[in-house]
Amino acid sequence: MEDKLTISVVIPAYKGECFIPAALDSLMNQSDPADEIIVVDDGCPQNSGSIAESYCPGVIVVRQQNRGMAAARNAGARAVSSQWIAFLDQDDRCAPDRIAKTRALAAANSDAKWIFGGWVQENTMNGKTFLVDCPSLEEVLRIVRFRCTILPSFSAIRRDAFWDVGGFPTDTDLIGVDDHALLLRFLRRHGSRAFARLSGVAGTYLLHRSNYSGKMMDHLRGRKALIRDQVADLSGVKKFLWTQALLALAHRDVSLLMRENRDRGFLSEMTRSLACWPFPHVALPNGRYKIFAHMLLTRFGVLRPAGSDR
Repeated sequence: MEDKLTISVVIPAYKGECFIPAALDSLMNQSDPADEIIVVDDGCPQNSGSIAESYCPGVIVVRQQNRGMAAARNAGARAVSSQWIAFLDQDDRCAPDRIAKTRALAAANSDAKWIFGGWVQENTMNGKTFLVDCPSLEEVLRIVRFRCTILPSFSAIRRDAFWDVGGFPTDTDLIGVDDHALLLRFLRRHGSRAFARLSGVAGTYLLHRSNYSGKMMDHLRGRKALIRDQVADLSGVKKFLWTQALLALAHRDVSLLMRENRDRGFLSEMTRSLACWPFPHVALPNGRYKIFAHMLLTRFGVLRPAGSDR
């Protein structure tokens, strides 16, 4: 009989004392539990590590000075003794069969080095909940230059393959987009055969004020820095055009998120998107000019904002 495939879960924690119990509950209630749970206390002033230890006996806590999400994930990965590393953010939750499904898929697919799944997104700021079902593997790989449709929080990566690409990049200009940078580098190193997709939902992603407020401009700066990885395999005019299109997409995405969460900077960001890439129906998702017109009419009071009672 073959030995059971081993999986450790790494949770980076910073100011997560109100979220850690729910994340740990989701791991303790797995139909097939993980072999290790590792919480990385990233210099948290509320001492998230001690909270985790008291709430879940047996959890392994790694403590370090505050160095950010990517460095915390890497620190946890270094403490892992299992064959596979599953990641979970402190404010997310695992579906009860995530570890079981990951273990079964990894055992059945010897080529797999990165296993990912979809998720349910809960937005506590507007009360919306919806399913983010990952596209087919082919679609994910087709749009990876544009989009990071695979989240670490709902992924498991084979430990040797993870370190083969150096883990999460810790460059300060990639803060907030280190997951996309890792995905691009992993794909170039290991190829598409290394990816496998879970059926169903892997967990729940929580969008809340503390992981949104004041971070949109940091995210935008990270998206701009990421472009060097996104166009690393291109040159000349093609590289220039892709750079402009990706800049436009970054401004568009930030604009839409700002509008959804009632941040008044949304109109300026959509204007920048159109300035970077003014061509409709080419490369980028359709409808930017229609969205821009709606934003203008809303700003000047011709239309009411979505959800407004006034």
